[in-house]
Amino acid sequence: MRSIVALFVRSLRQDSRLLFSHLMRGGLVVMLVVILHSFISEPGFRFSAPGLRVFTAIIWVNFMFISVAAIGYFATSVTEEKEEDTLGLLRMAGVSPLALLLGKSVSRLWLALVLICVQFPFALLAITLGGVTLRQVTASYVALGAYTFFLSGLATLCSVASKRSMKAVVYMVVVSVALGFLPSLTDAVDDLVVYLEWPADRIESVEWFTAWVRRTSISARLQGVMTITFDEPIFEEHFIASVVAGLFFFIMAWLLFDFFADRHTDNSASGLGRSLKKKLRLTPGRVPGAAIVWKDFHFGTGGYWAWIMRAILLAAATAAFAFPQWYYYESLRIRDVAGLLVGLSLFFAFIEATIHSIRLLSDEHAAKTLSILAMMPWSAPRTIYSKLFGSLCGLAPWFVGLVVGISLYPDMLDDFLENLFRDPEGFFAFCFLVSLLGVFLHLNAFLASYVKWAAVPVSFGILLAFNMCCMFTLASGGSRDTVSAMLFILSAMGVAAMATLQLAIGQRFHDLKGQ
Repeated sequence: MRSIVALFVRSLRQDSRLLFSHLMRGGLVVMLVVILHSFISEPGFRFSAPGLRVFTAIIWVNFMFISVAAIGYFATSVTEEKEEDTLGLLRMAGVSPLALLLGKSVSRLWLALVLICVQFPFALLAITLGGVTLRQVTASYVALGAYTFFLSGLATLCSVASKRSMKAVVYMVVVSVALGFLPSLTDAVDDLVVYLEWPADRIESVEWFTAWVRRTSISARLQGVMTITFDEPIFEEHFIASVVAGLFFFIMAWLLFDFFADRHTDNSASGLGRSLKKKLRLTPGRVPGAAIVWKDFHFGTGGYWAWIMRAILLAAATAAFAFPQWYYYESLRIRDVAGLLVGLSLFFAFIEATIHSIRLLSDEHAAKTLSILAMMPWSAPRTIYSKLFGSLCGLAPWFVGLVVGISLYPDMLDDFLENLFRDPEGFFAFCFLVSLLGVFLHLNAFLASYVKWAAVPVSFGILLAFNMCCMFTLASGGSRDTVSAMLFILSAMGVAAMATLQLAIGQRFHDLKGQ
């Protein structure tokens, strides 16, 4: 019991740090206040269940925040100990696997539940606006708490099964995307069994199971709570299923802890992978002139072998999304394939850019190689930009996929450019979106040197609060010319923020190299 408490306190000090806890609590409170104020300021606010509209916005913002936080915060509870080579020391000190998991995962779950509970008094203000009841507010936050508990257990299992934080994050991203598509998949299964003319009793069993899966999904539960006629129990199927699944994943992490912890930590390719790389001449070879670019490209992004894997992934994802349309409608247009290629290329590029932004300094700091980089006869900006260019080289397959998609249907690019330059408001809105993405990546790179993978939810929360404030300001802007001028100013602020963060990253590099 004493070891559990010690690990709990240690995790609270190391993982949250004041940077995480205060930013998240303050950011969520600001978001709630901004959402409330923006809805009150609408011209038609007094007319259609204003309290329900405010409460719906608050709940979905929380859902997005919890989903992102689970990927970047919960999934690194055990892997960070593996990366810092402290897991063996904890086990040599007599800390049992159960005590370690409770101390590492429960502290993070506790912080997440505190962030949810601190909003409850603000959410009660929606009741005074009308259109929502206390039962709806309570049921929504109970569902969010159960969803958080489920993600915590799942992320703990992913963290135990992974050697590095990046793998755990990738596992969580894949599972989260699969859970998002699960309700749509159940509808497809219902249609498929009817199309295949299964026996009536088997069709009834399948439909009962798919209906139960839809009822236990978090999206269906929140949508049901948001209806005006909601009168269901607060603790229902979704709550029970989430708690049971979370406990199951945690118990599996406990039982499999010794198996994964005792595995060899060699991250090199397997025998088959080495032989294929040798035959295809995909080995790194000698170091050329740009040594840092070469290092980050081959060992940070995976090199030429990873290019092939990314191309296969893009082709497989495009085929998976295009197959249902071809199967059900027996037709597939070039325009649809081109749109899938462009959309998936941009999506995968953003995910990988987010990962590389986090690893820009944090990996070197964890491996204690920043001091070696600082000894190189180059300036700090050249070192950082060389690492950045090496990471960007790994994004080449997504860029090729984007070009291929545009080449298959050039009218798509013409339509986009025509809509973009049709009026100044649309152009500056696009510039503002690009600046937000740039600030997000820069903020990740800076905060990751403090809180590692927790930088993703922290950056997301900061920019979400800022974006809500911007949307409120733009909504009260008045004429289109005024809105365009405000978007131009916001875009310029984004560029200035990126320049400031680059200076901060350089200063952080100087601070870390001496540690």
